[in-house]
Amino acid sequence: MKQESELIHGIEEQTQAEIDTLTAQLEKIERDRSSVADREIEDARRDIERRAEAQRKRIDKAARAVLATERHKIELETSNRFFEQVLEESTRRLRELSGDERYGEILKAWIVEAAVGLAADEAVVTVSPEERKLCEKILKDAERETSRAIGHEVRLTLGPNDSRGNQGVVLTSVSGRTAFNNQVHTRMLRKETELRRIVYDELSRADEHSAPEPTLPRENEHNDG
Repeated sequence: MKQESELIHGIEEQTQAEIDTLTAQLEKIERDRSSVADREIEDARRDIERRAEAQRKRIDKAARAVLATERHKIELETSNRFFEQVLEESTRRLRELSGDERYGEILKAWIVEAAVGLAADEAVVTVSPEERKLCEKILKDAERETSRAIGHEVRLTLGPNDSRGNQGVVLTSVSGRTAFNNQVHTRMLRKETELRRIVYDELSRADEHSAPEPTLPRENEHNDG
């Protein structure tokens, strides 16, 4: 917040200099009161007060803009950090779930989704070494479900293991020209916009229950000294 304080301080100094100039003009007018009509003095006084008030409003607007910018920057950084944590935690939980029998249904759904998206008559399925045995058990079921979904026979064969050991599946057409990545990390990135919106909404709700938003000092409040 140092940058923001320096900016506001600079605006305040500029404003004070202008007000001092205007005040000096007013004092001069008052010194020459004997030669200036009362109406002109009053008009000048009102003009000075109006200009001073306009400058105070400009200060307030500039200060609020600085605060809003800094707040947005902090919210964005916080949202990005939480989004990365969501990805890490989701990946960790799915990795733990891979040892459960129910994971077979999840893996099969990913294969069918990728096969339908690839829309190839024949495709090669690539999985991590940890998922290979489970994939061998469910591949025929996935093949049948894909065939029903597409409306014609589809052939799926198990290819080599994923060299990086990424969880999830990648389906590649036999020609090698097209592929559908349905690995966990890629699936998360495809839903990035939706996930970020959820994270942002949760952070916003949490912020609403936190301390009230700080307010700017009132115009008639001054520090002593």
